[in-house]
Amino acid sequence: AANHSMFFIYGEAGIGKSSMVQNITDKDNSFWFNSCHVKDSISAIQLLGHNPEISDEGPFLDNFSLNIKSVVIDNIHEVTESSLHVVLQLIELSKQIKFNLFFISREPCKLSDDKIMIVKVQPLLLEEVFKKFPFLIYFNDTPLQPLFANPFYLNIIITNFNQSDYRLNTQI
Repeated sequence: AANHSMFFIYGEAGIGKSSMVQNITDKDNSFWFNSCHVKDSISAIQLLGHNPEISDEGPFLDNFSLNIKSVVIDNIHEVTESSLHVVLQLIELSKQIKFNLFFISREPCKLSDDKIMIVKVQPLLLEEVFKKFPFLIYFNDTPLQPLFANPFYLNIIITNFNQSDYRLNTQI
């Protein structure tokens, strides 16, 4: 049997959870959904693209398992209570046809399955950021400082700073 895993990745908005998952999944072998795609009127297999009027479930699942390695549900914290059955079906399907399942959330996991690996993505420690990028100390106690704890914004700030005329002598 192929190896498969379920991951619940959570942390504050903009910290890089989705980017992290994008970097570890192959876009050609992954399905990526946002919470708005998970509706109470559909089943998990319909979410994955099966149309019962066109084909039987068995051949669809066989083809799916050969071609898709990962399924991602982003912003799972926005899935409604009435649509939760789709998520639970997806968990069972991932065990049955062996694909990686990633849930991305701003809130801690409320799903009760001991097979789900929970990963909390934490903000960066400002002390560590200032050690690694000492030129940022010039922005200490400014409105920009809180952004340095977020890898997404920190990357933008450092990239722009290094491309500007105000570049300082730093090692990055």
